[in-house]
Amino acid sequence: LFFSKVLMSDILTNPSFFTKNNKLLLKHSGNFWMMIDNYLCSRKISRLKIDLLLTSFAAHYLIDTAFFLSETLKIPFVLTFRAFDLYKQASIRELETKIPIVKKATGIVTISNYNKKYLENKFQVKNTSIVHSSINVNDFKRDIRSRKPTQLLFVGRFVEQKGLIYLIKACGILNERGVAFSC
Repeated sequence: LFFSKVLMSDILTNPSFFTKNNKLLLKHSGNFWMMIDNYLCSRKISRLKIDLLLTSFAAHYLIDTAFFLSETLKIPFVLTFRAFDLYKQASIRELETKIPIVKKATGIVTISNYNKKYLENKFQVKNTSIVHSSINVNDFKRDIRSRKPTQLLFVGRFVEQKGLIYLIKACGILNERGVAFSC
């Protein structure tokens, strides 16, 4: 009911916005609910005078939404690729269908040189910048053999892609070497 009132209002008060958005929505929305969501989102965002659109992840539906908003609002968009959206099998298949849109992005951001090379080699995606989403371990170097025990902290979700297994293996190596630590 709310959506139909919004549509009627837009048809009467801003027919060019309505027409332009609906052509793009029909072409780039994955399903009816996504189409409604994108339309309402574009109405809100169009009032904000945004200069650049940046995604925090690049799931297939975010790629579509970013492209739709970019086209509708005539602003550039930048996509951020981390790991899940690049390496999970279902995500790879979905991403392959979105590569023409990805290549239209003003920029691509990823978190590692490995990801950058993967995007370039597998999908021929250029214009990629690396922004590490981690700490610089060189800022924290110290002699691990000092008398004071080293304290290790893991912050993150307990899921495979976070690499917690490597922390556990590293703790085993430190223990074998007789290094005092707590984790």
